[in-house]
Amino acid sequence: LFTFLNAIPAAESVVGNVIAWHLEDLPAGNTAYLALEVIAPDWQSMGETLVNQLTLNVFDPEGNITDTDVLFEEDELLCSYDPNDKQVFPEGVQDEHYVMSGTSLEYHIRFQNTGNYLAQNITVNDPLTDLLDWSTFEMIGSSHYCQPTLNTETGEVDFFFPDIMLPDSTSNEPGSHGFVRFRIDHIPNIPQPSVIENTAYIYFDTNPAVITNTTWTTIDDAALNIDEENRSLVSVYPNPASDNLTLNLGGNETVALSIVDGQGRVVYREININPGLRNLDISSLSPGIYTLRTQYSNGLHQLQFIKR
Repeated sequence: LFTFLNAIPAAESVVGNVIAWHLEDLPAGNTAYLALEVIAPDWQSMGETLVNQLTLNVFDPEGNITDTDVLFEEDELLCSYDPNDKQVFPEGVQDEHYVMSGTSLEYHIRFQNTGNYLAQNITVNDPLTDLLDWSTFEMIGSSHYCQPTLNTETGEVDFFFPDIMLPDSTSNEPGSHGFVRFRIDHIPNIPQPSVIENTAYIYFDTNPAVITNTTWTTIDDAALNIDEENRSLVSVYPNPASDNLTLNLGGNETVALSIVDGQGRVVYREININPGLRNLDISSLSPGIYTLRTQYSNGLHQLQFIKR
């Protein structure tokens, strides 16, 4: 299961998985040191018992074996391993995940160590599409100390968690989780419709990348039946808000209103609301980004607000 790289001193022969040295004239009581550099198996062999055998043959001056000693070393392969997921908020509506243009996108990447040993260093690599405005990138949270780096030429973001020492889920399930969260806008005057896809690559120590699911967002105001007239019909303040949100509903007709959280769940709904100013108590909502939807006879209006 090991891959041989190097031996110090150089081996006399390497045949398959057998490495042999020939040491001349080692006086009694003296010590010789042998070193091997190998690559251990990856997470696919996690938990297996690794057995190494050392055979020592002693020869007389005529080349006859006078003594043989055999030693065995057994160790369980310890390894960190990561299941993961990636989410984007708002999720959008319908199977195409339609979102109104001008909406900021918030990405949440979660990881967990389900191996059998701690993870010392973790890197989350996220290549951003050129449909996103890289200059608006904003890291807004992480579970542990994290060093984000944005390559402004390629759009790749690396989130490096140095010395995170993330425990495995067997020894400490609550502590085995981690996340990083960031916000970004799409490019100005984005062509419509446009599908914004995003996939992340998570590296635990020297293990190969674990690839997340791919999120997608479709920017298409026409599919949502949103026009410039409807955009100006509704406004909210303050934004962000803590306990109360004031709506200014334009037009001269009653509307239906709903509030949708970042996971696409309707948390508030009301119909037959008269135009004008309206105060909403949002104190019971959890902090986060919400979408306010108002349905007029000629189309749907959507805008976002932040609950502190």
